[in-house]
Amino acid sequence: MKLLLTRAQRIILLVCVTVLGLVVTAGVSALLTYKWGMNPKALRIGAVLQDLLMFIMPAMVVAVLISRNAADFLCLKRPPLQKILLSIAIMLMSLPVMNLLVEWNQSIHFPEHLSALEETLRASEESASAVVNSMIAMTSIPQLIVAILIVGVMAGFSEEIYFRGTIQRMLQLSDVKVHAAIWATAFLFSALHMQFFGFFPRLLLGAFFGYALLWSGSIWVPVIAHIFNNTLYIVTVYIYGDPAEADINNIGAAIGDDWLIITASVVLTVLGIWVFRKTAVKAVPAHSGEGKENHSQPSQPSELSQPSEPSQPSQDQQK
Repeated sequence: MKLLLTRAQRIILLVCVTVLGLVVTAGVSALLTYKWGMNPKALRIGAVLQDLLMFIMPAMVVAVLISRNAADFLCLKRPPLQKILLSIAIMLMSLPVMNLLVEWNQSIHFPEHLSALEETLRASEESASAVVNSMIAMTSIPQLIVAILIVGVMAGFSEEIYFRGTIQRMLQLSDVKVHAAIWATAFLFSALHMQFFGFFPRLLLGAFFGYALLWSGSIWVPVIAHIFNNTLYIVTVYIYGDPAEADINNIGAAIGDDWLIITASVVLTVLGIWVFRKTAVKAVPAHSGEGKENHSQPSQPSELSQPSEPSQPSQDQQK
């Protein structure tokens, strides 16, 4: 696939549209808060606007303006059912070890000379958690459905179409090594949540979503996996009624410190990822066509349908 505009122009375009969405979202949210206060209704509308204007709109605008086929750039092909089921199974099997990682990350303490910074970060995360908890306050089935639609479906779709569908694809198609593109995108995904004490679990989660896109060829696989992750959290909160210690992107299942269960979780998760990789779609090398974008002919559909993995020969998929 050959992208239009230069690499710098693509980045500037994405940043500008994202900032525009941020400004509009902040303005509307401020008006809603002024009118209604920090009630769940205002917070939910603000969350939907954020997903639409800061994530979905920039992804769509960038895809249309830098690619001759926006759907292929975003990998909006039909998802393989096998990959969807496998990704969900991997996430379920990883719950115990992810819970352990969540607890470890939350227990990190800074050196004494950075104690003020730690207090500031923890206070910021507690404030953000309070806002999320207020937004997803649920006492009935209709409220549960609304929470699933906003936090599960909208957030899962919008974040994947922006991070994996746009940023990761832009990096891959700009001659960045595929693994570097995945981990760089996962780093941004975690860092932009501005929650250090959940950074490492979210980093791994973002990397898994990135490889799910690479190995399935469809953005819908990480989208559905992300929706499943968030929805499982929402349902758990509804059942137990206590979201105080939960993280919106990492489900801290109450498994405890049973090392047999944790070891089994690690083994099964690694096995699931290995199976996912061995059954990956056939990779197709991609070239950004840097410097030739404005004069290039449209690429053939077969070159657009799969995410690329330049660092691996296609024969690897057949081993």
